[in-house]
Amino acid sequence: MSVKSNTRVQLSGADRKKTCELAQANRDLKQEQLTQLAAEAIGKPGLKRTTVTGVLKEKTRWLKVSDTTASTKVKHRAPQFEKLEQALIQWFGQIRARNATKHHILFQHCMTSVSFAGCIGRSVKLVVL
Repeated sequence: MSVKSNTRVQLSGADRKKTCELAQANRDLKQEQLTQLAAEAIGKPGLKRTTVTGVLKEKTRWLKVSDTTASTKVKHRAPQFEKLEQALIQWFGQIRARNATKHHILFQHCMTSVSFAGCIGRSVKLVVL
């Protein structure tokens, strides 16, 4: 199977961890050789040297990834508003426990959380389903 040269390859946390482990086990390999080895090991034929370089720059982060289902996550971004994220997670848990799903309650609490998190004056989108 051929892969286009500009095809984007998404790596999970487990893939990144495996790449870092391969780099540690094969310190004598050049980056191009390491890229080929990693591509074969994780089953991503379109893996490029620049991707491996980026992963290795943060190897301490990726070596800490546990072998649980969380390591299958592809996007690893921190939330822009950490306090808001934590407040909403806590509140959604409470709502699920009560089995309530009123949209106006959700919207009202989101607005309260936005002001609590200090997000007023910034562009924050709230989507009410």
